[in-house]
Amino acid sequence: MSALLEANNISIDFATESGVVHAVRDANIELFEGEVLGVVGESGSGKTQLMLGMLKLLPENAVTTGEVIYSDKDLLTLNKLDINRIRSNEIAMIFQDPMSSLNPYLKVSRQLTETLILNQKIDKQTALKQAIEILEKVRIPDAARRVHDYPYQFSGGMRQRIMIAMALLRKPKVLIADEPTTALDVTVQAEILALLKSLRDEFALSIILITHDMSIVAGQCDRVVIMYAGQPVEMASLDELFYAPKHPYTQGLLAAAKSQSGLTDKLVSIPGHPPVNTGIQLGCAFYPRCEQRLDVCQRDMPVMTGSNTQQQACHLYER
Repeated sequence: MSALLEANNISIDFATESGVVHAVRDANIELFEGEVLGVVGESGSGKTQLMLGMLKLLPENAVTTGEVIYSDKDLLTLNKLDINRIRSNEIAMIFQDPMSSLNPYLKVSRQLTETLILNQKIDKQTALKQAIEILEKVRIPDAARRVHDYPYQFSGGMRQRIMIAMALLRKPKVLIADEPTTALDVTVQAEILALLKSLRDEFALSIILITHDMSIVAGQCDRVVIMYAGQPVEMASLDELFYAPKHPYTQGLLAAAKSQSGLTDKLVSIPGHPPVNTGIQLGCAFYPRCEQRLDVCQRDMPVMTGSNTQQQACHLYER
């Protein structure tokens, strides 16, 4: 089965005053129709930058190379008008912080209807009706009245629902959700995740879910990509990832998540810190923190090997 969305050899570099930062290095991911793909890693691992780069949403000091194939088109080669059509109608993104993503000076009605009026060329009344309907879909109480409120008049969970509504307004095929439960309490997190699951079925969505929470991965995803220092280091089905993790970094993440949940008496963490992604990378980026490292890990960068359902970039499995 061919992928609905496919990124091949994506690298993203940022030119800064301190030099070039390699935010993403040679990343490859695939999203298939109807699945939820989890993208997991520590803060700074390149999860969000990869998604923004795939949609050409990065600032001017970013250079993105590789190809992103969607509907037989390479999104990275499209002009501004064509990529806007894709982003407006077929691939939508829920950004991480709803308070900074919503304009505090504009009513919710204006922010929801503007894209419909501009992209679908419909009148204000029709656009407002559709906005109210989508707010009802994401379970905003009294949507017909509250659509005229400002973002500050909503709670954090309700603002996140508005962001979801905004993304679904144009009935996209692909939804990228960037840590949609960040800064929400546990009860609201559960509500947002349950909402995403029901909307996935109702709208026939294919979802990329960016998170660092393994419990969310376990409850939501079909396949998982583990990222470290801007690179995917393991890709696996949900069962294989949790029951037979291969990469030492994945094993460390799962051990830390298990201890944090109270399933063990000792708090487990991965020693050390993620690398600063500058300069030339010779060997495995995880080498300084890895308890299973070999001499070759410091010299040669590992490549992805494995089966169709589980692959890992680790010298331990190359033979």
